[in-house]
Amino acid sequence: MGQLFQRRKEGLEQGIRAVIKFCREDSYTRDKTCSGLMEIFSIALEEAEEYLEKYWLA
Repeated sequence: MGQLFQRRKEGLEQGIRAVIKFCREDSYTRDKTCSGLMEIFSIALEEAEEYLEKYWLA
């Protein structure tokens, strides 16, 4: 069960990273990208901001 959870988490992070990259390349603001992450992935503001901090310049 733990391995399945880990794979799901990795897949989620890959998706979030791809959305952030797309938004950055299309000149979306960080705020608009954050809102999109919250809507698409059903995550809280704090979590979306953490992902932005981690992947915005990656």
